[in-house]
Amino acid sequence: RSELINSIQNNDADNIRLHFNQWSIQIENIRIALADINAFNINSIEGSVVSANELRDTITRTITFLLIMISIIILLLYWFFSWFVIRPIQVLASATEKISRSDFSSGQKRKRDAHYKDEIGQLTLSFKVMASKLKEVYMGIEQKRKERTTK
Repeated sequence: RSELINSIQNNDADNIRLHFNQWSIQIENIRIALADINAFNINSIEGSVVSANELRDTITRTITFLLIMISIIILLLYWFFSWFVIRPIQVLASATEKISRSDFSSGQKRKRDAHYKDEIGQLTLSFKVMASKLKEVYMGIEQKRKERTTK
């Protein structure tokens, strides 16, 4: 810069042109560098936006898949509990209601409930034994009542 000022003060046109050309080259180099930086930033930003969209889509697909899988698992658990827990208890409750009305026919037809080896199966077997013994006692009492009434 000081050389340019000296050249201007000395009216040295060749030196002024030389400095002017050097500055023009430097300004052009700076302009190219700024354009490259700007292009890099735009590409970088566009790349970030694209990868953010891809990430959002991946997260959305993953959450949807997980929700579907959780729903299927809940349905399977519901089916399992209703078939293996609630249904046998409802059958047993229905049989107790029938026995309370002196209907001893229930429970004898359902042999497959005795296949359960868990607590509900054991309860069902115990109930069937109790029902058959209760039936025997009831029939015995009915027989004795008939004998007394016929005498």
